[in-house]
Amino acid sequence: MHERSRTLWTSSAHLLAVAQRQGGLGFWSGDLAANEIYGTDGFYRSLGLGVRSLLSFSEWQSVVYASDLDIFLSMFALLRDGQSVCRDFRIVHPDYSVHWIRVDTDAIVGPDGQLRRVVGVLLNIDRERELLLATERENDRFRMLVKLSGDYVWTTDINGAIVELQAWQALTGQLPDTGSHTGWANMVHPDDRIRVMSEWRASFDNGRPYNVRYRLQHPDGNYRWVTVTGAPIFSESGTMREWIGLIRHDAPIIPPNAAEKRGWTF
Repeated sequence: MHERSRTLWTSSAHLLAVAQRQGGLGFWSGDLAANEIYGTDGFYRSLGLGVRSLLSFSEWQSVVYASDLDIFLSMFALLRDGQSVCRDFRIVHPDYSVHWIRVDTDAIVGPDGQLRRVVGVLLNIDRERELLLATERENDRFRMLVKLSGDYVWTTDINGAIVELQAWQALTGQLPDTGSHTGWANMVHPDDRIRVMSEWRASFDNGRPYNVRYRLQHPDGNYRWVTVTGAPIFSESGTMREWIGLIRHDAPIIPPNAAEKRGWTF
């Protein structure tokens, strides 16, 4: 081997060892026809197994969490068909602790179209799943609080266009797709519409909280006073990411009279 090539290979090996020492990272390759899987030390440690030179498919399968076995088996079924695949699933260590891993693989197919080998990376994603679960819990709590309060949630994109109007059709009778972007304004009382849109544009342009009271049409054609509040959500860099707000009922329904209906223009 050329000296420079030998140096690069040694350096790569050292980098690989350092990367795996950070925890939760391992590399593997396998011959599925021979039922042989070869992994790095990090691969075996991530599976909770002692370091060894060879692992069988059934041995890997034996540490997969029972409810995730179908995910594991489907991953290898796709690999046997020559498809590259990435899957997240759980494994159980000898101490019965459960861990999430992500397995990203490539299928190496020969000129004849037959599967030669598979190679892959295994990554422990316990921390990622913990953060995801915490986010889901916060979202569940938020949705329950909104449900208990009787309010309706709305969100916009970075351009101020409505992208979510929770239970909007039940509230107004307007289809969600029709109410997206600025279509929701058609359900605002004609006498309030210009003021509502003007205040919304001013709040959006200046990045200040939105708080406005107006009459909103309901499915039966009646109007009810609502208070709509909202505020921008900023990213860590300080740029506006989205708006989120609430619609809250204020007063009893006010039926439109015949004269008022005749005077409406749209």
